[in-house]
Amino acid sequence: MMVILAAAAGVFLLFSLTIFFHELGHYLTARRLGLKIEVFSIGMGPALVRWKRGAITYRLGIIPFGGYVALPQMEPWAAEDSSGERPEPAAWWKKLLVALSGSAGNFIFAFAIATVIWLVGKPAAPSEYSSTVGYVEENSPAWKAGIRPGDSIIAVNGEQVSNWEEFLMLSSLHQEVELTVQSTGGVRMVRLPTQASALGMRVVGGLAPMDYCKVLAVSEGSSAEKAGVLPGDLIVEFNGCRVFSILHLIDLVDAARGQEVPMVIRRDSRRIEMRVTPRYDPRLKRALIGVQFNTYYVASEERVHPPPWTQIRRHLMPVIRVVRALLTPSEARQAAAGIGGPFLILWSLWVIIQESFVMALWFTGFLNVNLAVLNLLPIPILDGSHVVYALYEGVTRRPVNRTVAETLTYAFYVLLIWVFLTISVRDIRRIFRPRLEAPVSGTATGQVDNPIPAR
Repeated sequence: MMVILAAAAGVFLLFSLTIFFHELGHYLTARRLGLKIEVFSIGMGPALVRWKRGAITYRLGIIPFGGYVALPQMEPWAAEDSSGERPEPAAWWKKLLVALSGSAGNFIFAFAIATVIWLVGKPAAPSEYSSTVGYVEENSPAWKAGIRPGDSIIAVNGEQVSNWEEFLMLSSLHQEVELTVQSTGGVRMVRLPTQASALGMRVVGGLAPMDYCKVLAVSEGSSAEKAGVLPGDLIVEFNGCRVFSILHLIDLVDAARGQEVPMVIRRDSRRIEMRVTPRYDPRLKRALIGVQFNTYYVASEERVHPPPWTQIRRHLMPVIRVVRALLTPSEARQAAAGIGGPFLILWSLWVIIQESFVMALWFTGFLNVNLAVLNLLPIPILDGSHVVYALYEGVTRRPVNRTVAETLTYAFYVLLIWVFLTISVRDIRRIFRPRLEAPVSGTATGQVDNPIPAR
């Protein structure tokens, strides 16, 4: 019971600190620039605690999914404050700095977390200490060249690599690369083209790094449940093959549809063999065994000390990829389906903090970078809209039309409520009915029955 309470307290603290540093950025910048501040609130809805110091009301809201700093001078027009007065609107450049400072607060907090992780070290994912291939997309150039899961890339154009990031970095510099690949048959050279990724950098298509198949949940009535699979098990072999990644396991499961095959799991220090029968799901068009994975699981015996800027860059890559996908018509629907809301974020943090507090810190850094970037999108009710309004005012020397701004704000408030409710319902289904849900991208959960982007 104490462990559960400690984990819950840790989740609440880390999530609240994320909101706090965002709003603190707005608050400190507004005070420094002499803007009128009415309210500084962490949390939304009715106040649990409220106190006043000078002219500023400080409060803690009952709903922890947000916060705000009430700044009447930030509106594009002269908004009335709580006393009914209309203070002089702030200069456009002050509005711009205040709008940007929320994201700056999250970046500073993320960098502070990254510094702590750099000093103490963190449990490492395989891609951070190994260049072993975890998955090869069938019919890709890499597959046709004979690269298979379990092979190791030991050099790119003759330059040695020791982990997946080094492989990605060196590959991004060339239109074509010569890989030195080590497999059970020995060492050989393979020439492969690179292609532009969603982030704009060049990559060798069809390859993903090794990761762990750590079971998070087992679907009721599934073949895995009947075989005795439990949350916390680590799947290491399937149908006589060593498992190198979740995506690799997806292929192995689908290839054995309708057959009773052996599967080996590791539970604590024990190696247990069981038998499962993958069942074909016509909706998903692949065979399932009915398990959900913690895709952020890492082995505690392997530790790395990534520099702070390296961590920030790694945090930035997924959110940039998602934003670009949302702006690409052919990818927007799939990207939107993979976005998780506050419930899924809290659930992910809850899962991770029970594995490792350091990894929970790392995830909090990732969350802060995500929040910083997404808040700068030019969407009404987000900080990005205030950035656009301020720049417009700076160029035209007049504020945004009040009717237009208010209409957009109210419309997007309604849209936000609808999106929040829709995503929340979907998140709850993902958590409690994993077998029926689509894959979750960029979160701590994902199904073996569905492909999941590699970390």
